Amino acid sequence: MLTLLGLMDTQIEARDPETPGDGVGRTAQVFEIFGETEDASDELGLLIGRRGETLGALQYLLNVVTRHHYGEANHVFSVDVEGYKRRRERSLVEMARRVAAEVRDTGDVITLEPMKPAERRIVHLTLSDEPGVTTESVGSGNERQVEVLPTDYDDYGDDYDDYDEGGEYAGDEPVAEHDEDDVESVEEYDGEDNEAAAGPVDDEADEDEAGPVEDYAGEDDEDDAGPVDDYDDEDDEDDEGPNR
Repeated sequence: MLTLLGLMDTQIEARDPETPGDGVGRTAQVFEIFGETEDASDELGLLIGRRGETLGALQYLLNVVTRHHYGEANHVFSVDVEGYKRRRERSLVEMARRVAAEVRDTGDVITLEPMKPAERRIVHLTLSDEPGVTTESVGSGNERQVEVLPTDYDDYGDDYDDYDEGGEYAGDEPVAEHDEDDVESVEEYDGEDNEAAAGPVDDEADEDEAGPVEDYAGEDDEDDAGPVDDYDDEDDEDDEGPNR
């Protein structure tokens, strides 16, 4: 196939999966494609595509062909090009840990950017042992996202923001009056800067109003930051984060 695409001076190595990004526990083998020369490595970028979409399609085709010809319905193969998936996994792990630290510090719920099943699985597994936080998947289809929540978020129910840092209920405290021009900042996390987006503030506090939910856009790196589509035709069984 590489020859038909005009991609010469390349080599393919097979190895066992080692990390969640490799699909350890679900993937039989990982096929790594490398260029033998600098020019060949540059040309292999065509197999990665924008945000890893072409690489995901290549992996999907490989699994369709092997299942059709060899009947290996229970064997899934992963494909990586020039270490793209390994770099992307490191980026996701670092981002997930930064978000977990922010959730512990602020008590807010942070919603990450939409991701493919394989990438959501990396986030869930990375934060499964992180103290003070838990994860769950929300949304559907291509817009499915991971939410990172404080472990005790469910204990407070919908009135989470009515409790102070010591866990005392503050719902009966007097509410200061606001001018109609006053606004309350709601943070939107873009992976680099925390910019304040203004939103209206009601004159009276609503005890049933849920705490802020932030959208985390992750890192916008053309090479490393795009979701990798693993075209997993199994049910998304790993989308539910660990229960704490």
